[in-house]
Amino acid sequence: MAEYAIDVMKSLSKTNPKLYSGFVTNGYMSEAVLKDLIRNGLSSMTVSFKGGKVNMKKNCNANSDYIFENIALAFEKDIHLEIVVLVIPTISDSEEYFNQISQKIANDFSADIPLHF
Repeated sequence: MAEYAIDVMKSLSKTNPKLYSGFVTNGYMSEAVLKDLIRNGLSSMTVSFKGGKVNMKKNCNANSDYIFENIALAFEKDIHLEIVVLVIPTISDSEEYFNQISQKIANDFSADIPLHF
């Protein structure tokens, strides 16, 4: 899958170097893949969360810290970022979780990053 996404970025960059290219992702990829996407023309990322740290581990077998590391790298490389929080009843629908992720994005990165619920 990563190879295909990288090939698409390469193709878009060759076709029109001024074209902005976005990537909708769960953010769970290796640092090498993200750097390769950026090197080949990635200009924006929409990262979708499916719940907080405990629920991500329980329901997706994923570590959300890894996703935040990729957000940090993209932010550092001036990639336009937007964050989507999928609201799932009883899993990711608490006011506490909304406040927690909102504060993390604002404090660790920027209050200017769009956050969608």
